[in-house]
Amino acid sequence: MQTTGKAILVICLALLSAAGAARAQSDRDVKLGKVYRDAMHGFSLRPPADTERRREFSATRLVSWIQRDPQTGAVAATFTVFRDLQTKEAVDLKAFSAEIAKRLKVEQNLDVDAASVHLLPVAGKGAVQLEGITGGAVRLWERQVWVLIEPKRFLIFSMRGPETAKTRLGQLSDAILETLTLFDPKAEREMQEKNLARGQELLGEIDDKALRAAVRAAPQWFLLRWEGKPVGFMKQAEGPGKERDASGWQVTSWVMLQMPKDDIRLMKRVMFVTADRSMERWKEQFQVGEGEKALSRAEDGLKQKDLIVCNAEQEGRLSTHQQNVPGPYYLPRATGMLLPRLVDLSKPAAYSFAMYDGGANRFDIRTFTVVGKDRLTIDGKRLDAVKASDRPNDDAEASILWLDEKGNLLRMQSPEGLLMEPADEAQVRQNFPRAEAILSGMARWASQN
Repeated sequence: MQTTGKAILVICLALLSAAGAARAQSDRDVKLGKVYRDAMHGFSLRPPADTERRREFSATRLVSWIQRDPQTGAVAATFTVFRDLQTKEAVDLKAFSAEIAKRLKVEQNLDVDAASVHLLPVAGKGAVQLEGITGGAVRLWERQVWVLIEPKRFLIFSMRGPETAKTRLGQLSDAILETLTLFDPKAEREMQEKNLARGQELLGEIDDKALRAAVRAAPQWFLLRWEGKPVGFMKQAEGPGKERDASGWQVTSWVMLQMPKDDIRLMKRVMFVTADRSMERWKEQFQVGEGEKALSRAEDGLKQKDLIVCNAEQEGRLSTHQQNVPGPYYLPRATGMLLPRLVDLSKPAAYSFAMYDGGANRFDIRTFTVVGKDRLTIDGKRLDAVKASDRPNDDAEASILWLDEKGNLLRMQSPEGLLMEPADEAQVRQNFPRAEAILSGMARWASQN
């Protein structure tokens, strides 16, 4: 369960990630997840569904997805993306394919089947595909596809699992690579630098007066719908706050989501920030299921000046992380929840910010883009709106938002198809009679923390 909901009113997406990914399938009826995008290395693809993703921090291994046995929890298969740089000015793929086989034998103890070595096009580029069996006590089947994306640069896509599952895993590998898209990472980095500079400039203009004008006095209620049916609600309250004798602004949100045939998912967040952003405090609770079998996670973070300290508790296990804020484009959670009411909606522009992910102890880049004027139909009425997109990090798909001229949400659509629209409290309680009990229970949690 992800622990960062970085977009305005899109924190419910953290509760929805598994539900959306499980519904995506390829033409071969092989289950794939939502698009993963790596702007730094210039590729996007749809990985296997129902997997754990691990970002890697090494020179060669970029990202992995782990598929586990549902009964035992043991690793059943892995899909990994590597990169490889060559010193030669030009690589002849046919000759290089023999070198790859020798290298894999020495470096990875992989016995390559000579009959499996093929040259083929992948995403418009030349590639070498090969298969083999790992030596040692545990013998696994592995397929590697080396895609020559530049004269000296490869991206390597590896699928590994039991030899008895090689047919299924081979089909899964094919389906994933059919979704592979390559792009120029240099152009992406240049664009991101401009967007970060624009985000930094915006943050420099936000003061106490701007925040006072952005907050709404009355709580806001929203209904969440999936395929036209209510599946959850959200309540958000905003106003002045105080933390450790510091005065500022606080945003509190409650979310309940229950997709068809899925466990109920609950989240509460209390986010405080001073107007000058020198201090930030957040407390968050996440819960999947109810009763004795419920899975829970809590997070308590504090930012003072340029240092973040975050305590995370999951199933009784407590961990503490520290990180230095990466730059003046760091966006506090509370400010991020008010962002559409702080951005200039009169002209198209993109704004990027660094946001802290406490569960992973890293910073992601959130990009909020003002697309332009649009028209929206709600309850049979045509409304003027401003269309915007909100991407919580570089490797995620963006949510689409329709806002009024003041930045208030008219509709939000997630990449998975979840819709969120404003509603009155009576409408929410009519659809969810247990709303009061849910909110009361989470309010008790807040008072205890």
